[in-house]
Amino acid sequence: MKNIIKHLWLVITLILATSLILLMSHRPQRFTHENPGAQAYPSIAVMQITSTSLLDSFVTGMISRLEKKGYCAPDGNNIRLYNPQGDYGTANAIAVNTSEVSDAARSLTARNVDAVWIGGDTVAMASIGLIISLAQQAGIPVFTNDPMDAEKGALFGLGADYHTVGQYTADMAVAILDGQPPQDMS
Repeated sequence: MKNIIKHLWLVITLILATSLILLMSHRPQRFTHENPGAQAYPSIAVMQITSTSLLDSFVTGMISRLEKKGYCAPDGNNIRLYNPQGDYGTANAIAVNTSEVSDAARSLTARNVDAVWIGGDTVAMASIGLIISLAQQAGIPVFTNDPMDAEKGALFGLGADYHTVGQYTADMAVAILDGQPPQDMS
């Protein structure tokens, strides 16, 4: 027995030393804050398909409400924004889809439509300038659900204040994070 312990002491010592090193190196991941009384913030991911004034306003409203409700860390590191802008693989896939918008818009104007309505479709919104330009060339008014599109040439944009919609969405997220079951929301 003494002989076995003699041969295993080095292995046991190395296992204990390795365990201690691993425990200490992952200490920041095991404890969210060094101060035990400090508030822990949830990790929140915000996914946005593309950048448009409408969607950007929504995200801004949501983040401002999360800050107001105390769900945003002072440094903002608990909220991560994911957007394919600058992601060339995703951007190329979007470009393939938006390249079809020109043909669709030309087809509509050739059918002598009285007006063009553009809803919240991200492909159409990414090509809003092209659609408005083609419609204007044909003398056709364009309406959208984004009030900011009037500045781009739409006759008018009638829609929600997406900053406020973002705030209401954050209110729902906060309620769920606080334990309210989603099915109980009305």
